[in-house]
Amino acid sequence: MYPETDVPPIQISEEYVKKLSGCLPEPTAQKTERLMRDYGLNQKLAGQVVDSEYAQLFEAVSKQSRVSPTTIAAVLTETLKALRRDGVEVDNVTDEQILGLFHLIEVGKTVKEAIPAVVTWLSKHEGVSVEEAVKSLGLSVISEAELENMIDVAMKENESLVGEKGKAAFGALMSLVMKKVRGRADAELVSRVLKRKLEEAAAD
Repeated sequence: MYPETDVPPIQISEEYVKKLSGCLPEPTAQKTERLMRDYGLNQKLAGQVVDSEYAQLFEAVSKQSRVSPTTIAAVLTETLKALRRDGVEVDNVTDEQILGLFHLIEVGKTVKEAIPAVVTWLSKHEGVSVEEAVKSLGLSVISEAELENMIDVAMKENESLVGEKGKAAFGALMSLVMKKVRGRADAELVSRVLKRKLEEAAAD
């Protein structure tokens, strides 16, 4: 090929090349390693985030929220994918609403177990706030005192099971309690309180 004589040559400076390099997208492998390093994700989850449409949202939420990055990543790549597979119009839910949902989890006004129900409700009520969704669904967090009372009731209703198995009744009781409080109490809190109650019962 012959050089175009009607077009003057353009001098490309090193500074210009560096500027262009800074505009290039981050390589996949490099981004995966950075997410693992900066957010403590395992390789599988970091890869899922990078391959998803939520990579930018993941970092935005993680920087603005004290919710575990692992939880955020799992919700954005696995929970939302499962909801979409079940026919939920996840795309109707805005990034701002997802940010708002994690904020409510951070401040203790709802729990991560409520996410599927809240996202499903929001997908059918466009433009509505996350706070309204939580209120409409009755998914406001119950107090620890209320939780303890529910566990006491569950243990009394299954007194023979507790008497027979003692601490080993944990699995069955955990399942029963979670069915009653799902979306209104954090599973880790339920587990901790239930274990304490069973230990107290065993000591009596």
